[in-house]
Amino acid sequence: MGAKTHKQSGGGRKTAEKPRILYFDILRALAPILVIMVHTSCKLGSNPDFWSGRYMGIQAINTICQVAVPIFVMISGALFLDRRRRFDFKKHFRKYILRLALIYVAWTVIYAVLGYIFAAQGVSAEQRTSLFFSELFGMHHYHMWFILMLLMMYLLVPCLRKITESRALTEYFLMLGIVFCFALPSLGGNFELIAAQHPSGNPAVLGALRGMTDLFGYLAGKLGLKFVIYFVLGHYIHTYGVGRVWRRIVYVLGALGALYAFVFSLQSARAFGLGGVGADSQNINIGILAYSAGLFILIKQLFRRAKRLPKLLGFMAKHSLGVYLVHVALVDFILYRIIEQGSQPLWILLLCTVPIYITSLIVTWAISKLPLLKKVIQ
Repeated sequence: MGAKTHKQSGGGRKTAEKPRILYFDILRALAPILVIMVHTSCKLGSNPDFWSGRYMGIQAINTICQVAVPIFVMISGALFLDRRRRFDFKKHFRKYILRLALIYVAWTVIYAVLGYIFAAQGVSAEQRTSLFFSELFGMHHYHMWFILMLLMMYLLVPCLRKITESRALTEYFLMLGIVFCFALPSLGGNFELIAAQHPSGNPAVLGALRGMTDLFGYLAGKLGLKFVIYFVLGHYIHTYGVGRVWRRIVYVLGALGALYAFVFSLQSARAFGLGGVGADSQNINIGILAYSAGLFILIKQLFRRAKRLPKLLGFMAKHSLGVYLVHVALVDFILYRIIEQGSQPLWILLLCTVPIYITSLIVTWAISKLPLLKKVIQ
């Protein structure tokens, strides 16, 4: 696949298509593999011994893979906020917003039906019906949050394009977002962790820590606001680049960020149980932000002079969204029925990732060839 391809027009004249941004394709191809590893490791790590080497290994893999969603959002931001890209609201609404809404509705129905058919043993008919309608009318399958979040990003594109017209205003927006949406909530999360680990401590101190945690969470806003920072950050890195000295600083901060995210998620799990390892201790904390920025810059630098990519990588990148939508069916309704959770060795995680990814890719490709269904898969 070349950096620039051509297409025959109706009159036989060749018209140049926009050149592909190759490092985006590499990141797109990588992201769904990392997502599969996250979802597999979460289940393999259930009922764990939080102090065992096995659990820490699973959590390390989980932390490494948490960049999947952020880098995908950063790619979207780099493309949609590009000033050189002509923006037409009607086209944007029809091509992207309505399409994502269709994908969300279609796959919510699909997973509600699959959940009803493959409900766990011992679930009564009433419970099965209740769960079906809960998923159908709002309590979507767990991975569908990503589609809603992306839909929010696309709705905000006209507003964000006004901000990113100015480099200075973009930097100001990012500074505010990183402080209020990542740094302070992460600090608050550490306060909450300290309070949980010292329940018999000074009540005034514990009360103050919990109060600051609530305040920082309030300042951070909703989940979607935090991902707006990734969206704008992807645009900033792609458009303006990062100088050599700052690149090295970001690489160091990224490595430290990944380490921080790993330690924090371990401590949260030990303090609060598995429920403590949620989104705030994963892909929207300050550590993963630094790690995601470092990886994004690194891949951009490594492949900035690349002219071609293997066709397989282009194929994987093209079907990345479809793999994301499909793989959970294989993970939830097949893998977890044949593998006992919480007791498998670590290598099972890697072994399971490969067939799940390949099968999801094949299913996605097959659906994309069907005229009536391709709109809900890519």
